[in-house]
Amino acid sequence: MPLLLNGSSDTVRGILGAMRFVTTAGATRPFEGAEAALVQSMAHVFGEVRPDLELEELLSDRPGRHTDADRALELLCTDLVGPRERHEAMVAATLCALVTDDFDEGAAHAVKTLAEALAIDDDLATEIDQLSGAAAQRVGADLLRHFMSEKSGVAEEILQARLDAGGPPLVTDPSVFDNYARLLASCPPGSAGEEVLRFYAHTGFAIPGSIGAPPLEVLGAHDVTHVLAGYATSAEDEIYVALFSAANSVESGIDYLAAIMVQWHHEVKIGIFTPSRSALNPDVLAEATRRGAATATDLSSASFDWQGLLHLPLDEARTVIGLEGAGTVTASGPWDAFGRGNS
Repeated sequence: MPLLLNGSSDTVRGILGAMRFVTTAGATRPFEGAEAALVQSMAHVFGEVRPDLELEELLSDRPGRHTDADRALELLCTDLVGPRERHEAMVAATLCALVTDDFDEGAAHAVKTLAEALAIDDDLATEIDQLSGAAAQRVGADLLRHFMSEKSGVAEEILQARLDAGGPPLVTDPSVFDNYARLLASCPPGSAGEEVLRFYAHTGFAIPGSIGAPPLEVLGAHDVTHVLAGYATSAEDEIYVALFSAANSVESGIDYLAAIMVQWHHEVKIGIFTPSRSALNPDVLAEATRRGAATATDLSSASFDWQGLLHLPLDEARTVIGLEGAGTVTASGPWDAFGRGNS
């Protein structure tokens, strides 16, 4: 998805075209509804910084290349040449399959068709297709395991073996948590670390890695991303930060995006938190995607030293990673709109 900012005009049109293909269930229905609104918002956001784009035909519902399935797939295969371009198109297309209030079986099937046409790994496309049926809970568990493995570096087989034995899949070493807690406590006023502590105080969430809380390896960087990017913890904000992260991630964005969308938009329980249904704003989704793509540092990378930013003033930490724009939380604003913790 970063290629929406800096890819060739063919690549950008290809990514948006992949989104349109899924939105129209493989060019079998009109270009309208919530998915179409998202494609149009993405085109508007990225079109403002890409004057070289010619998007009139792509956004129109008049008969043409994008309204015929075979011609649309042929055009996408031509515009999306390399593996990275095709991967990012699949991330964007998957978003369109998940953005409606209910699972869209036509869009989900189009994701799988697109993956086959682009000759890329379609495991996730198959899982998204299955999420519209009776296999939702099992597939959700698969997505969570993929995500935990990506974040922790522990093989999926090991995580599954621990679950099969009746234990937790991942537990933070107490010494690792103690070091992190001391780091947060030592952060000066106005620092990113102090804001992270305010985040936990206001949401009422336990610090990851503590007893009974999710592992630090899985949620630590995610919570810091909430603070740096400025997104709260409502169901819709979880999806906005997921879009930010998916667009920002070089390699693992699609699994993360799918896991968050099914948990906090389609109420499929895949983690320890209570799932929820949310109303999404296409313009905010598109802006979150733009901000993530524009951020210079890959915050999802295992090599990113997010703890090394915590002593810096919050604005300076954002500058260091090349983050621009604002999220949904203003300065000193609430991280939890319900105020479940202490402000």
